[in-house]
Amino acid sequence: MRILIVTQVLDRTDAVLGFFHTWCKVFAEHVDSLVVVAQRVGEVELPDNVEVVSLGKESGAGKLAMLARLNACLLGSVGSRRPDAVWAHMVPKFVLYAAPVCTARRIPQYLWYTHKGVDRNLRLAVGLVRQVFTASEESFRYSGGFHKRLVTGHGIDGEHFHPGPEQRPVDVLTVARLAPSKGQDELLAALSLLPSCPVTEIAGDILLDSDRPFRDALHEQAATLKGPVTFLGAVPYGEVANVMRRAKVMVNVSHTGSVDKVVLEAMACGTIPLSCNESFERVFGPELSPRLMFPANDPGALSARLTEILALSDEALSALGRQLAQRVAEQHDLGALIPRMVAAMGGER
Repeated sequence: MRILIVTQVLDRTDAVLGFFHTWCKVFAEHVDSLVVVAQRVGEVELPDNVEVVSLGKESGAGKLAMLARLNACLLGSVGSRRPDAVWAHMVPKFVLYAAPVCTARRIPQYLWYTHKGVDRNLRLAVGLVRQVFTASEESFRYSGGFHKRLVTGHGIDGEHFHPGPEQRPVDVLTVARLAPSKGQDELLAALSLLPSCPVTEIAGDILLDSDRPFRDALHEQAATLKGPVTFLGAVPYGEVANVMRRAKVMVNVSHTGSVDKVVLEAMACGTIPLSCNESFERVFGPELSPRLMFPANDPGALSARLTEILALSDEALSALGRQLAQRVAEQHDLGALIPRMVAAMGGER
């Protein structure tokens, strides 16, 4: 089977999308050949049966130039190079851009989408694809497309994200781009309610220039706390697991409404997650949800949860961490996700 993937970034060092390089590596193990078309290509090391095509964003190509390169790639894929399926990662517009060629050549399209947002582009894309893969029921909320939704779980690389023997000198960690929707200000507000601020690390940086004021405000807010808060900046993907293994608790204040992959990665590392994201009620289950969840926009509730978890002994933290890591391995393993999607697209070699 030959699959063509369209994605935003293919770069194993990228702080946000570095994980997708591993996804492509696993995809290559289950197909005869793979073409990865990315808007931007950075550091890549993939098997011989993978062809990488850049749309040129790293060299300044604009939207029209990138669209022309995508169409040229699709039109040039003829004969034995013709893909059996085109799979778009996260961006419904990729489906729309590829639709004229794919429709004319009867190449089925598929979409991976994990976000609560439903807009015109998503509705149009769903009408064009054969199936939408998503991590959880909450990760795809367009009711008009439920008949095409296949819930697969997330794809967490268990070889990279796993508990380690390291000590955990950091009490509280959060990993996300710096943006109001990610809620780092809510975390700092919760920390301000504690008698003393626990050792805290904030990993991530802005992606949009419009978020610079928010980042500046976070630094000012952190400076008022009675304890160490360290801003790590954007952490390369290869180093994220080590950062997670240093921390006792990983706080997720994101308001995306879908199963956030970074929380599952932290769980796989044995780090205790606290989340206000309602989609994690299903992941944590009725036993753990009351301990690991807090209401959104409620720093007092988050402060109380932090107090409870940080009061646990090292042995109790380790036992809870192992339980959570096992749950990720059973429900969200990358090695199970990719073959399932390949089979849904037409089978494995």
